[in-house]
Amino acid sequence: MPSINEFYIDKEKRELINTIHSARYISEEQKEAMLEGLLGKGSGVLGRVTDADKKKSAEVEKNKRERESAKKASDAKEKSDSDKRKREKEAKARYDASPAGKKKKAEKQADLDQKFRDQESGNAYSGGQATGRGQNN
Repeated sequence: MPSINEFYIDKEKRELINTIHSARYISEEQKEAMLEGLLGKGSGVLGRVTDADKKKSAEVEKNKRERESAKKASDAKEKSDSDKRKREKEAKARYDASPAGKKKKAEKQADLDQKFRDQESGNAYSGGQATGRGQNN
């Protein structure tokens, strides 16, 4: 004796079959194709789910989780590497012991010293045009 759940599932299937058969603008071949697609054995939308279908579905889900996990790990590694390169670049920018780095640092310091001397004497910064700020026009 079927359970109540099975009874209602069978009832909905019968109603769906009747709806498809009563459709006006669909050919008989199209109706049969729709019914086969919905009620097909094992692979149909409303067909019985076999153990092989369950195993395949579980395998697909497992593979999906593994891919997502691998992507997250690779993204985390890429971010870590990027951050490391950024920190190394900043550390190198802070102190460059090479002759070119020392020269660049000396030029920068000389430029700052000149800028402060110009500000103290009331002149505009010699590297640019006078802006008129702080002066009475």
